[in-house]
Amino acid sequence: MINNNAPHIALDIKPRRLITAKEILAIGVSDAILASPALADSGYQPNWISINDVEFGALQGTEPIPISWQAYLKAGTPAIVEEYTTLHSDPILLSNRVYTNLSGVGKHFADSIQFSIFNKISWNVITGIEYAGSYSIAPAIAETAATRQETVNPKCDDYEYRDEFSGSTTTTLETQAAAMGKVHIDPSLGGETSMEVRADAEISGEIPANSSVRVMAVQKRQVTKYLYIVPYSFEGYVTVEYPEKVYPQVPPQKSGSPHTHMVARDIGKLGLGTFRDMVEVNVESTLDVEYYCFPAEPLQFG
Repeated sequence: MINNNAPHIALDIKPRRLITAKEILAIGVSDAILASPALADSGYQPNWISINDVEFGALQGTEPIPISWQAYLKAGTPAIVEEYTTLHSDPILLSNRVYTNLSGVGKHFADSIQFSIFNKISWNVITGIEYAGSYSIAPAIAETAATRQETVNPKCDDYEYRDEFSGSTTTTLETQAAAMGKVHIDPSLGGETSMEVRADAEISGEIPANSSVRVMAVQKRQVTKYLYIVPYSFEGYVTVEYPEKVYPQVPPQKSGSPHTHMVARDIGKLGLGTFRDMVEVNVESTLDVEYYCFPAEPLQFG
């Protein structure tokens, strides 16, 4: 499923950067590029080509090599594929309490707990060209202001008492969590980061006379796997030497330049197409608390 607004994560990519020597070799450029029909000019094939100072073939002339002709990678819009979300079947038991009313009249009770909501994010590049820039992971929770409060409906097995119980959770962002902002990473190395938010939850209601009520709080976990696909295209120029003088390319060479052995050529002529990075990101999260209140049970006096 394509999801360009995946929660918790944002890529921070340089829109344009120089192609590195490692990338040039990784995409398979070799001396065979000199025989490309696209580089033929006036019936001649080049004897030498330089892509950002990575050379192929044999330089024969003595003309100075221009340093202003450079080739770049241009990043396209990343696609975010949500591959799967797995909900763990074994929830975390946070609380299991019994409230007893020994009196002959109904009594009020309130139960509260403190818990944590956390995200653990791990990443690694699984294919593609090494990306020399930096990515960033921005937990969405760090972009939220101070406190959010929401009302949850307690899950009661006894419908007779369902309306007598009420519950809420209040999540307060910790200062250090909000201060984290974007976490910059080098995806070529892989790694992980995590953040945690403390929260409170409570439930309350009435216990009938001579009865007890059990309340239980559980928290579930889920793991979501995202695949970030970052496409790149090529732009800029390479330096090419021909055995005979050929026409210069305008731009980057000036209009009216004389025929010469060494000329600029658009890197698009090399037919390198488009390649992409793929970054695998796993997000393990704990979810909000679910409160369960069980049917009131009459006390047995023996």
